[in-house]
Amino acid sequence: MKKLKTSRVSVLLVFIALVVTIANVIVSSHIQRGFDISIGDVSPRTFTATHAVENRVATEQLREDARATVVTTIIRDIDIEEEVQEQLNLLFANINLLRQEAREPEIIVPLVPFFYDPSASFVSDLPSQNMMVYDENEEEHPEWEYDYEYGYEYDYDSYEEDYHEAMYQALVQISPAFEGVSGYQLEFLIMSDQGTFNNFEATVFDIFSTLMANGITENTPGLGQEIYSMLAMGGIAYPLNHIGFFILDSYIQPNNIADEEETNRLREERASEVEAIVFLQNQNIVNEGEIITDEIYYALRDLGYLAEGYAISLIPFIGSSVIIAIMFAVACYYIHIFVPGFRKNKKHALLLFTLYIIILFATNVMVALPFVFVPLLLFTMLVGMLISYKLAIVLNICATIITFLIFDGDLSYILYFIITGTVVAIITRYALERSKVIIFSLLTSVVSAVVAISISLLLDRTLTMDSVFVLGYGALGGFFTVIIGMGTLPLWESFFGVITPIKLLDLTNPANPLLRRLSTEAPGTYHHSIIVANLSEAAAFDINADTILARVGSFFHDIGKLHNPMFFIENQTGTNPHDEIMPLGSADVIIDHVVYGSQLADEYRLPLVLRDIIQQHHGTTLLKFFYTKEKDLKGDEDVDPTPFLYPGPLPQSKEAAIVMLADTIEAAVRSMASKLKTKSEMAAFVNNLIKDKLLEGQLIDSSLTIRDLDTIERSFLRVLNGMYHERIPYPAPKK
Repeated sequence: MKKLKTSRVSVLLVFIALVVTIANVIVSSHIQRGFDISIGDVSPRTFTATHAVENRVATEQLREDARATVVTTIIRDIDIEEEVQEQLNLLFANINLLRQEAREPEIIVPLVPFFYDPSASFVSDLPSQNMMVYDENEEEHPEWEYDYEYGYEYDYDSYEEDYHEAMYQALVQISPAFEGVSGYQLEFLIMSDQGTFNNFEATVFDIFSTLMANGITENTPGLGQEIYSMLAMGGIAYPLNHIGFFILDSYIQPNNIADEEETNRLREERASEVEAIVFLQNQNIVNEGEIITDEIYYALRDLGYLAEGYAISLIPFIGSSVIIAIMFAVACYYIHIFVPGFRKNKKHALLLFTLYIIILFATNVMVALPFVFVPLLLFTMLVGMLISYKLAIVLNICATIITFLIFDGDLSYILYFIITGTVVAIITRYALERSKVIIFSLLTSVVSAVVAISISLLLDRTLTMDSVFVLGYGALGGFFTVIIGMGTLPLWESFFGVITPIKLLDLTNPANPLLRRLSTEAPGTYHHSIIVANLSEAAAFDINADTILARVGSFFHDIGKLHNPMFFIENQTGTNPHDEIMPLGSADVIIDHVVYGSQLADEYRLPLVLRDIIQQHHGTTLLKFFYTKEKDLKGDEDVDPTPFLYPGPLPQSKEAAIVMLADTIEAAVRSMASKLKTKSEMAAFVNNLIKDKLLEGQLIDSSLTIRDLDTIERSFLRVLNGMYHERIPYPAPKK
């Protein structure tokens, strides 16, 4: 049930961390850069180009200028010339027809009486004489007058106005070009002799052909003046000049047509040759307080600084969420496979969760600073010191990618934190003494500075003052990371109950009160603990267990013997108190050293991991010597083994199991050293001791494998053979 509850806590923490991460990404500059800015507003802050972006307004203006230099491509449309030619032919044919109709007497008399005198300026100026006139039926018409010159009968007062109107309407029906022609000019057109009219017609067609041959565009300059000039030079009567102008002006159409498709192609080709104007990366687009122009507005929009609805934020949010989920999956998988005990350790889970959440919020706060000041290296260093340097390497990579989404960094961000973070995580493995903080700080500072300047040279491809600043920022970032990390380390240790290698090594100081008491009050036990520590450390190293925990646990595993040190054989000087008490009493004293050791651990506030080793280093082993002695005293009577069993529990970790085996083997080998003559005998003896613990079930909860036990055995033998090797006998001195 406890294991299940711890797993649920870990799953809950992972879920909360995932939700908090996504929330931080949502409010980050990477997703929500949007500023409500319009053209003409005052810039609320200084905006810098996160990457090179085109100045679209300036570039488009240059391209428009380039397009304007392209001359419109003109093509001559023959169809238009032919069409206008046909229209003019029809026009003059209709005019000729009208002229013929106007000259026939049955039409003119009496419906349209008319006269014509080339020398007269107007009809009323012509001479007339009253006389009797007859119509075509030779009937008298005393109300009519007779024109001597033409012999046409007319009633000037009655018919002139009607005739002009009818003639005007007839010509307008032929062509709207006659709408602006005066009555006198119409009379001249209709009543002129055929030679004059033919000359007029030929002149109009000649001018038309000349203009068409020269080409007429939509906006040909001075076209009207040119028509007037050509008509005047054509030798026709003045009234006909005006009519010719109206005809040509109405009928002539542009025959030089712009080829829009070809012109547009040439314009776009010329525009494509214009090089785009860009805002360079890290260039200030606009400073705070300046006016937002068209160029600035569109550049800010292209960079994603402007708020333009949910769609522009939703797309990068989906991509970011998928990346975050993948990073969480990688981290959880690594912990599940390579750090299986992590799920059972609620303190480690809470510690990692707290560190991660702090880093997330700190990254969001520090988006305005140079990226080297993001405290990601601090996260990596603390994870490496408080939990595991291997875990720190993996989590550093995952956290770098996640915080990159929040900080909205670039390639420099990724390279810097992955490289520097990996080095810092590895260094934490060797940062085992507080006295080496300065060395650790300087080393981290140098690595940070070197990586920062190297990335700057790689990406910027030049050495500038900015490169010097990057070097300084890297050095400061690395130095303060270690100072802050080491300074806050005791707080993390105390608040979460996490034991670091540094704290464990501090406990091995000979000035430690418990060790000092052990060395003076139970020197044999102290010596025994040192040998057990050597054995445990070697074995833990060979199976990749925590060597420091195994060593320190060995130093303190027997501190309970301070209660009755003389009851333990390593402290005896010839007299054995057990010879004077019953086996059951002896068992109570021996077993009591585990109970009393736990009490001393509480009294001296030893870390919980050391208290566990003190309680577990004998497991539930049976005190065979005193149990057998009790059975011998009672003969055939059954003896309850319970009083002769250590209270346990069984070793719950590899380190506790290693201390158990090392404690057993050191004591047994020391007592049998004189009888173990060869290395093979030593190996068989050690193998039997380990096998007994395995068969008794003492190692069932320790996570040790058969391969681990084989490795531990070889490690023990390597140390023991060095301690109990054969020595060369010195010759006895001669008498």
